[in-house]
Amino acid sequence: VDLQILWGEYRAIHPEGYGYSRFCELYREFERRLTPTMRQSHVAGDKVFVDYSGKTIDIVDPATGEVMSAELFVGVLGGLAAFGMVGMFIGPVVLSMVVAFVRFADESLASG
Repeated sequence: VDLQILWGEYRAIHPEGYGYSRFCELYREFERRLTPTMRQSHVAGDKVFVDYSGKTIDIVDPATGEVMSAELFVGVLGGLAAFGMVGMFIGPVVLSMVVAFVRFADESLASG
């Protein structure tokens, strides 16, 4: 979405409204007042946020030269920004996810 599209939608609703240049000026004023952060409150440990990067990284075994693809896993406990886990997992994606979740749960329970 760009300003041209927003202005077009605005003019469809308000045919006698602002011209494009004035609309852009007003939009820029409005935009300067925005804060681009989204704050969320969570009860400590109530939620778990996890993600995979979606890309793999090749890891080379120095002893054999074998190249293996690893998945990047990131997990954070909601409300506990200081507790998180990042891990690289080798193997099929589904198996890697299961192993990552189990390890993350073990670490979370052990620390809390």
